[in-house]
Amino acid sequence: MRKIEKILFITELILVITLVIFLWYKILLPQSYYMGIILIVTFTIISLNFNYSRKLLIIQIALVFLLLRNVYDISMNYSIIPFGDGNWDYGVVKTFLQKESVFVINEPNILSLYSGWPLLHTFAAVLSSVSGLDAFHLALLLPSIISITSFMFVYLLVEIMRKALKLDTSITPIALLIYTVSPDSIFWPMQFVRQNIGILLFTVILYLIVKSVGNPSNPKYRALLFFFIFPLVIGHHFTSFIAVVYLFLFSAFSVIGKRFGKDLKTDLWHQTRMTLLNLMLVAFSALFVWWNYVATMVWPYIISGIERLSRLIMGIREVEFLPRQASYPTLLTPPWVSSLLLLRDILIYLPVFFGLLIIAKKAPKASEKFFLVYSTLAFASVIILDNLIFKIGTIRIVAISLPILVLLSAVLYSYIQNKLKHIWKISITATIVATLLFSSFIGLWGHNFAPLHLYDPNINSAEIGERNKDFIRIADFQARIPIKNFDIVWADDRSPLLLLLEPEDYSKIRWLPNKDVQKLGTYNHEIVYVFKDLNLYFYHAGIFSPVDTPENVEIVKRALEQRLENKFNCIYSDGKYDVWST
Repeated sequence: MRKIEKILFITELILVITLVIFLWYKILLPQSYYMGIILIVTFTIISLNFNYSRKLLIIQIALVFLLLRNVYDISMNYSIIPFGDGNWDYGVVKTFLQKESVFVINEPNILSLYSGWPLLHTFAAVLSSVSGLDAFHLALLLPSIISITSFMFVYLLVEIMRKALKLDTSITPIALLIYTVSPDSIFWPMQFVRQNIGILLFTVILYLIVKSVGNPSNPKYRALLFFFIFPLVIGHHFTSFIAVVYLFLFSAFSVIGKRFGKDLKTDLWHQTRMTLLNLMLVAFSALFVWWNYVATMVWPYIISGIERLSRLIMGIREVEFLPRQASYPTLLTPPWVSSLLLLRDILIYLPVFFGLLIIAKKAPKASEKFFLVYSTLAFASVIILDNLIFKIGTIRIVAISLPILVLLSAVLYSYIQNKLKHIWKISITATIVATLLFSSFIGLWGHNFAPLHLYDPNINSAEIGERNKDFIRIADFQARIPIKNFDIVWADDRSPLLLLLEPEDYSKIRWLPNKDVQKLGTYNHEIVYVFKDLNLYFYHAGIFSPVDTPENVEIVKRALEQRLENKFNCIYSDGKYDVWST
């Protein structure tokens, strides 16, 4: 490692730490945040264009990877678990720890659906018991550990494919940079959710498939493949289901390729195809057994999906979004943001198609080439089917297929670089890298909006439906309330209650009714927690917010206020948070 490289790396490390401090303490925002982005972009461009140590370049990209996935937590001072699902998964961990047992939580508890896939919760509960760390802090720490592990396996997968297909060495850092800035690799990996560990396990499986493809006679990789299918099945329902569909479609495209004489005709490739076919059968069997005997709560959703598909095929109903499409506050969707994020998505995903063409035309006829082509066709088919039928999981599918997609995008960018003269190579690379990094730091996980309030104090967080991070201030008061005496616990933000209440009271938690306000006050004993000034809109939940759009907030809020004043008594108020009871 050259001295100048050490200086550059240490300088960037100091820069990242400084940016974290400024974001944490809200110093000179948003100017300090934008200046930090510009400097990070500058260092990255220098590293990519001037023969920077490859190992240090990968570490540098990993550093940016971690920073992007922690902007929300840093801005919130690691005081709340991001979004919604992570809080319910934390609630499962808390329940397991209290009961000192791992089990599927019975209905009508909302945690039933979460506890049906208990791998993440079990891991966190065991880690909490062994280390003594509070489960809440683990729920904030583990997402970064899980996601950086996924990053490492993406690196291993891309590097193996690059060597096997005799691709340029620049492809690996380019692919990792694209993976780093993709909004679909930011959203779930920044959360304490089952999808995050599902992404990790699926990435490991893809890596093992690649190793098996390159070493079909080595039983070690086949054994590991079959082993990792089982934790995936008990880790996340959607990811394990997509894994089965992917393996089925991969096998189908392989058969079609063989039928038309486009497949690789060797005994070793045939052995690989049979391994993946058997893996699909084992995965499907494990999935069916787990869903049928343990996570039985999933069947109503499966049956509903089958019925809906049948009605679509019969022409009884039209295709519609399930759930409804998200809407976001205008404060988070200025035109320049929408244009910038659209450009980012184009730069990330459009090159995939051209990268596939380059691989199909120029890559040597190796097993890895056919794996890449069939995998791309399989994932593309799943995405197309989802958009034609359900339109519910496209972003999830993209998230787990990213190791393949970023490799193909990197192939095109590397191909263009090698065709350009040095001066044009530097300028075009600088422009693309600057656009990708800047847009990603601005938009983070958003496709159609940017969470500008995280680094711009001029935007009122309450106005756009963000959660309050200091709700813990009512903990002392809450400890004196006998929740066991209440039948229903209402809240305009349910997530804080998973920290404030004991697990035995979770089944009482309800969102404040938005459509039938008359339900409020009709039970024997009710308590209402007002954490967000009765604002039932959650910008980050979007499709799942109780209130459809920001414009409807005031209408629902006034109706709830009148109901509370007529039916309830205020038992706590500190100027920001209120608690009402019957």
